Amino acid sequence: LKKDPLEAKKRLASELVDFLHPEAGSDGKSRGQEARDAWDKEKGKDGREKLILPPDTPVLSVDAKELMLTQAIVDAGLEKSASAVKRLIDSGAIRMGESLEVIQDKQFTMTFPGRYEIKIGKKKYLVVESRS
Repeated sequence: LKKDPLEAKKRLASELVDFLHPEAGSDGKSRGQEARDAWDKEKGKDGREKLILPPDTPVLSVDAKELMLTQAIVDAGLEKSASAVKRLIDSGAIRMGESLEVIQDKQFTMTFPGRYEIKIGKKKYLVVESRS
C-alpha cells in the first residue's frame, strides 16, 4: 500500500465490482477487470486524465494563419463572449492537447496549419484545424 496507493485502490475497486457482479463479462473477463481496463484506457497507466473526444465534437475550420483561442471558442458558439472565455481561462477550465495542459494565457494564439483539441469545462469540446 505504501509503494503505490493508486494500485491498491484499483485492486480494491476491482474486487468490490467482482463481489457485487460475480457474472463474467462478454469476453470472459471478470467485471472488475473490465472496469480496470476501462480506467487504464481512459486515464492511462499513470492515472492522469487523457483527452478523449466525444463523437459529436464540433470542428472549427479556419483559413487564417493565426487565431486567438478566445475568438475560436466564441466563433464555434460554445461561449457567448470573449469575456466569458477569459473567466474560464482564469479558473483553469480550458485545457488543450492529449495531456490536457491547462491554458493560463488569455492571449493564447493558435498558429496554423495545425490541429488543436480543446476541452472547455467538464462537458464541452472543440477541435480547431486549418481548412487546407
